[in-house]
Amino acid sequence: MGYTICIDFGNTSTKVSLNDAIFSLSTDEYIEINIKNILKKFDITHGLYSSVITLSDGLQDLLEKNNVLSIKSKYSNLPFSIDYQTIDTLGEDRIAASVGAYSLKKNKTFLTIQVGTAITYDYIIKKTYVGGAISLGFDIRYKALHNFTKKLPLLTSEDNKNIKTPMIGNNTNDSIHSGVYWGVIYELQARIDEFIKKYKGPVYLTTSHKENIYLKNCNFAEQNLVLLGLKYLLK
Repeated sequence: MGYTICIDFGNTSTKVSLNDAIFSLSTDEYIEINIKNILKKFDITHGLYSSVITLSDGLQDLLEKNNVLSIKSKYSNLPFSIDYQTIDTLGEDRIAASVGAYSLKKNKTFLTIQVGTAITYDYIIKKTYVGGAISLGFDIRYKALHNFTKKLPLLTSEDNKNIKTPMIGNNTNDSIHSGVYWGVIYELQARIDEFIKKYKGPVYLTTSHKENIYLKNCNFAEQNLVLLGLKYLLK
């Protein structure tokens, strides 16, 4: 049995799709070994990958030998054009996620938001990718508060046990959680509101985080939006 494979190499986790099966791997020192083992174990017919990390020449060669190509090989076949000054530095996951969002409703104008290690905003206006914005994700904000101050503790999103994060923290930990959580929420909502006001298109948000994210006028897309985009380009 032959398999098509799609791989989303992320900063924290790597998601793999083998036909209709999807699983996640940690993006650690073993990620290249794990991917090599998958390529050797399964009869791969072809595939696509996007990566925000630097892959070794050896892994890139192995992917190519298995007919698993970078999403960049499909840039001429995207469902929208790209108008971006530094396309060589444009994150492959941003394009893949935008394709994934497009595949849902075939909208000509829409905003794609990914909340992960970083928060990315990608704008498609009249079937043209015009750019976007990159901001700090939840965990980076926690780390920044700890690393650039003398006494603030290092917290993570998982440390926040509140069912609903309070606006006013009554202790140091809750104050940090409030600042990080509501800082992200208000940033997201402001972007969404401004986009809808100006362009009147839909907004698709995907996140691998477990935070309770409550937003207005936003479509919560599936977590595997990048893989969805890669699969769409394989058709």
